Amino acid sequence: MAGNKLDLLVFQTAHYRCALNLRAIVEVQLIPELVLSPVQATILDGFFDLRGTVIPVVPLSALFGLPTTLPGLYTPIIIIETAGRPVAIRVDRVDQVAEVSDADVQPYSKEDSLNGCAEGQVNVEGCDVVVLSADRLLLREEQALLEDIQATVQKRIESLKGARR
Repeated sequence: MAGNKLDLLVFQTAHYRCALNLRAIVEVQLIPELVLSPVQATILDGFFDLRGTVIPVVPLSALFGLPTTLPGLYTPIIIIETAGRPVAIRVDRVDQVAEVSDADVQPYSKEDSLNGCAEGQVNVEGCDVVVLSADRLLLREEQALLEDIQATVQKRIESLKGARR
C-alpha cells in the first residue's frame, strides 16, 4: 500500500546525510555576516537580521556533539521554525529536495536519539538519510537560552537603529 508523499530537503553535516520535511523550512540561504553576543552560547554561531527579526544560527554538528568547522562564504543555513520561533541551522551542504513515500521511512523510537530529534531513516537515491524533527532539534533548555539571548540582541539592534534616526 502506497503512503503519503513527503518532500524532504536532504543535506549533509559532519559527513551525515540528514533531511527535514519541507513544511518545517522557512527559507534556505547562504550564511550572512553574523553578530556575536557577549553572552554567546557554545551551540551558537551568532545572529543575523532577517527582515527585522534577529535569527540565531546554530551549527547542526554542535547539536549532535560533533566537531564544528568555521563557516565559509558559501555555507548554507536552513531557517526553520521551532517552538514558534525562527532558528537557522548551519549545515555543510544542501544536496537536494527528494520526494519519498512516508511508508518508506523506517521510524526510530524516541529513545534512539537525544530528545527524539531523529524521526526515522529513508533511502534516497541509494543513500540512507536520517529524517530529523525540526520541533525536537533543540532541547527545551537550549530553546529558552536562545530566546533570552535573541531578545537581548533584538533590543540592542533596535536601539541602534533608533539612535541612527
